[in-house]
Amino acid sequence: MNGWGNVFLTVTPEGLALPCHTAKMLKDITCPIVGDINISDIWYQSDGFNRYRADAWMNDPCHTCPDKEKDLGGCRCRAHMPPAMPQIPTRSLTNRPTPPRA
Repeated sequence: MNGWGNVFLTVTPEGLALPCHTAKMLKDITCPIVGDINISDIWYQSDGFNRYRADAWMNDPCHTCPDKEKDLGGCRCRAHMPPAMPQIPTRSLTNRPTPPRA
């Protein structure tokens, strides 16, 4: 997706600011409520957004994946899942087909 937590954020109807629309399921990421903290602080200072964008917490194969900086979306959410949870297969961004030109 190359944008989740890097270019834009998601706000739930309850006001929870998420770096990714599925980040609510991540138990080790705490995201702030819009209104309790301003958007600038959410983006630059919140632990949840900074942890989501970081990679020190990642285990292999995610930590050594050359595409980890390209796909901050589903890839990051899968990397946050505990190892016991089933992993959804991913395709490398470099292996995605090129769309036809008009």
